[in-house]
Amino acid sequence: MARVLTISSRTYNPRPSWRMNENDFIRTTDQSSRDMIIGGFYVDDSVARQLFHDVQIYCWILTTKTGVVTKAAGVNFTWAPRCNKHVFFASAFGEETTLPPLPGMPEPTPGPKIEFDLAAGKREEFTASNGETFATISIGDVLFIDTPEGYNNLTEKSREVLEYLYLTELNNYAWFLKADDDTYLIMENLRHFLKGLDVNKPTYLGYQLEPVWYDSPYMSGGAGYVFNSAGLKLLVEKGLKSPGTCQEKGSFEDLEVGRCALKSGVHIYSSVDQFERETFHPDKIQDYIPGPPPQWLYYYSRNKPKGGSECCSQLSISFHRMSTQDMLIFDHLLYKTTVYGRQTIGSFQNFYKYGVVKQLPNGIPTMKTL
Repeated sequence: MARVLTISSRTYNPRPSWRMNENDFIRTTDQSSRDMIIGGFYVDDSVARQLFHDVQIYCWILTTKTGVVTKAAGVNFTWAPRCNKHVFFASAFGEETTLPPLPGMPEPTPGPKIEFDLAAGKREEFTASNGETFATISIGDVLFIDTPEGYNNLTEKSREVLEYLYLTELNNYAWFLKADDDTYLIMENLRHFLKGLDVNKPTYLGYQLEPVWYDSPYMSGGAGYVFNSAGLKLLVEKGLKSPGTCQEKGSFEDLEVGRCALKSGVHIYSSVDQFERETFHPDKIQDYIPGPPPQWLYYYSRNKPKGGSECCSQLSISFHRMSTQDMLIFDHLLYKTTVYGRQTIGSFQNFYKYGVVKQLPNGIPTMKTL
């Protein structure tokens, strides 16, 4: 019989949800070299801190009740606090299900069943675009919604989150990032990329998938995808609010969000750099280096997958399927390890291939070479 762990609003304490501000780091100056020392590390983060204020990003992270007390810990200890605001979204009820393991992979070992005492949380009700009401219950940095748990319900779950963001946060943030609880984001690189885009033009971007057997391109949900406020507004008003335009339940969450975005008139923007290297990645970095890249990408990706040193942009933004240990190690190497005497050069002002991506004609396969 599965163990059940019940958590109340008093006992739930994620890694305290904090936002970056001027008091988050202890700054001193090495008098001999006039170098900035932040938290015991020699680093100048002034550009990143300015971008934090200039490019405002709301991060919504899909998780489960179990994920709140397991995977979310790695996210909270690493990249999530670098969002301007981050919230974990979990379902208030239902059984947790996942995709079946790939051939040859072992079945995951089930952990204890997690239950939250939701009666102690803050409850709010909203009216969705179809006229139905939905409720949210907040406990710390987690928002529980009344869509049932389970992989097959992710489309419905994401629709509800998008409507919630439209109703509550649309005018507060310029950009909205969706991630999973096993996605790692390099927020500084994402902000640098987004700064070059027009925030007033409806925009949708990430790692683009466009397999021939689907009628629409879409962004990988695991790699993370981004809408600006103009894109979110159009998605809800022309898509979710229009009966029959966008699928409400079932199917694949990222595919249906992509279909809905294109039907609503939101444009897909390229996220590759000038060297044709990807910035968003739907698998962990160990799957790309030394290579070859994961084989499933050859069948799904819009662009030809690459492995080895060509796999990933110098200003990469995301990696998926990252364990908590992966996140902690990756974060340490990025933010607390420096190669002495080696520095980046240039301003990276023309680093990306900005532009709207057109849908491939029907019948044109996306598989380049095996």
